[in-house]
Amino acid sequence: MNVYSVGDAMCAIAASTTFGEMWQTNTEYGRGGRLARVHVNYSGTRCSDHVAYLNAFSSWEEAR
Repeated sequence: MNVYSVGDAMCAIAASTTFGEMWQTNTEYGRGGRLARVHVNYSGTRCSDHVAYLNAFSSWEEAR
């Protein structure tokens, strides 16, 4: 039973952490670089990889 209705979101976030870095960085700014614009767009004002992963998954799910 999914009491808080967050089961799908938690599964998507957990699965996204099992593979390598999904986001590319801009290397023109030196070592490490800055986050790519698409990463920033998906994370919004939260500055969180987990939120970005969840939003990217949601976008993929809608497009599917």
